[in-house]
Amino acid sequence: MANECRTNREFTWVEGLAFCLAYVGVQLCSEVINQWGTYFYSPSEGVGRTIFVHIGMVKYIFIIGTMWDALIGPVVGIFSDKTSTQPGRLRRLLAPIRGRRRPFIFFGSIFMVFTSIAFWYPPVQGNSPLNLYYGTFMLCMHWTLFTITTMPLFALGPEVARSEEARVKLGTWIAVGLVVGLAVANGLSGLFIEWLSTAPEGQPTSPEAYRRLSAIYAVISLVLFQLPVWLVRERYDSETAAKKHEPIFEGFTDAARNIPFIIYFTGFFMFTVGFLAAQRALPYWAELGLEGGEATVTIL
Repeated sequence: MANECRTNREFTWVEGLAFCLAYVGVQLCSEVINQWGTYFYSPSEGVGRTIFVHIGMVKYIFIIGTMWDALIGPVVGIFSDKTSTQPGRLRRLLAPIRGRRRPFIFFGSIFMVFTSIAFWYPPVQGNSPLNLYYGTFMLCMHWTLFTITTMPLFALGPEVARSEEARVKLGTWIAVGLVVGLAVANGLSGLFIEWLSTAPEGQPTSPEAYRRLSAIYAVISLVLFQLPVWLVRERYDSETAAKKHEPIFEGFTDAARNIPFIIYFTGFFMFTVGFLAAQRALPYWAELGLEGGEATVTIL
């Protein structure tokens, strides 16, 4: 009974719900680009769609974007860890938010609205190298702001739920949010794109449909990301916490010696490669192989 009461005090159901909905936002602002970004920039030839980047070059947008995302993640994590929980003069002027995680979520989610939308507006309405450069730059900017928003969010959970039981409960909230967000972002986006299309009936979906969907998801994600900023209380206090100086590469060496982690990492890596390959190929197969459209991807 005492353990249960202590666990319940670690975080409230309101905080759990805030985490849950924020993770819905994580999926909305990432999976739409993962699912439809390649197809938007380089759709099938000969069906009347606007091709912005040649099919042989579009891969570089996402390869460079993914590599950049991998590089920027640790930098954001270290910077967030070292941020003072007490607002400085600039933070008090812009938004007096206490903590070392919530300020990143607050500002990152606001600016990410612009990159979530701008990615779908290549400057040239046709095949052009300028679109390749633009798409690469905007995707790198988007993943930068995505990491600024989500990396502190990921770190905030274990700081709120300290005990094993509390982390299981908070993990359940987070898992529900991830599943719901994935269902909407991957499962329903195809239907939404066709509903939002401005093309005449019987014609391929217009680029405007993707832009409308991205704007809707961007605004929803912003609202969902703001929930933990205002509803979750950060427990860590840099003024009273003991200072830790851990070698940067010590975590890598520890992970390399952890056999269960290696097994998990290998399995997750192989699953991710297979999932992303199928995810990117599915729109082409639905259109060329099944003579369907974006909604067909939802059915599949």
